Amino acid sequence: MVPSLDTHSDAWRTLPAYTVSEAARLAGTTAPTVRRWVWGNEIAPVFGKQSSPSDQPVTVSFLMLAEIVVAVNFRRSNVKLDTVRKAHAFAREFLKVSHPFAFSEFEMLGGHIMHEFSLESGEPPLYRALDTEGKQVALPMKVLKRVRQLEFVEEQGFAARWFPLGREVPVVVDPRFAAGRPSVAGRGIRAETILTRFFKGRESISALAEDFDLDTKVVEIIIQNEKALAA
Repeated sequence: MVPSLDTHSDAWRTLPAYTVSEAARLAGTTAPTVRRWVWGNEIAPVFGKQSSPSDQPVTVSFLMLAEIVVAVNFRRSNVKLDTVRKAHAFAREFLKVSHPFAFSEFEMLGGHIMHEFSLESGEPPLYRALDTEGKQVALPMKVLKRVRQLEFVEEQGFAARWFPLGREVPVVVDPRFAAGRPSVAGRGIRAETILTRFFKGRESISALAEDFDLDTKVVEIIIQNEKALAA
C-alpha cells in the first residue's frame, strides 16, 4: 500500500536531524541554497511549504536531505530550478507521497514520471531515452546515480539510509546511527572521528585501521572524501 501524502511509518526519517550547513555539506551545495529550497524567501520553496518554528533553529530531516541530494543532481544535469520545483510537485501528485524524490518507486518510475511531466507541462525533458524510439525512458544519469545510493527498507517506502560514496563503499548516512552523520556501515564509527584523528591527530592510516579494526582501504576512502564526509 502506498503511504498517504502526509503519513510516514517512521518518525526518525522526518524529525529534525541536520543543520542547514550540515545538510549543505553532505549534499554538495551551499547553506543559502538549502535554506531557499526548503523554506523559500524571494523564491518559492522547491519541496512545497515546510513548517519551521520561529523560536527553534532551522533544521533538516533525513528525508529532506535525501530530496536535496536528488535535486542537486537535477541541477547538475542542467535542469532549471523552477523546472525542478514543478517536477517535484508533479511527482508528489503522481506518487501520492510527500517526499517523492526519496521514495522507492522513484528509482523505477522516475523516468516515466518525468516523461509524463514534460508532456503535460511542455518543460524540457528531465529524462533520457533508452531506445531509438524513445519508448523506454530513465532518469538523467547523475540523478539516477544518486537515487541508487538510497536504500529502502520496504518495497514501497521511503529512504532509510544513504550511501554517499556508492553502495560498494561501506560508508552510510543513517538517521538511526551516529546521529545521522556519515559512519562506517554496521559499526557506527563516525567518519568525522577518523578524519579528525588523521588530519589533526596526525595518526597514520594503518594505525587508524588497526585501532578501529577496519580495512585500510575503507580508511583511505574516507580520508580521500574528506569534504563530502566532514558533516
